[in-house]
Amino acid sequence: MCHEKQLGEKECRCRAAVAQAYDGMRRSGAPEMVALDVASRVYRHYHPEKCPAQSRLEVELWVLEKTIH
Repeated sequence: MCHEKQLGEKECRCRAAVAQAYDGMRRSGAPEMVALDVASRVYRHYHPEKCPAQSRLEVELWVLEKTIH
């Protein structure tokens, strides 16, 4: 479902939507776990082939990566 584009390496277009969902939830005062749940649901909209655990792990890695940079 998710379309990928070449930028030296593949970058999933859903990543911006996932980040927007997570960031928006956190800005509105939602607990981190709730924000991760919402972002994981957005991810699964684009990647229905992924199981919930895989989706959650991918989202958590993206969030962690963002906080490190």
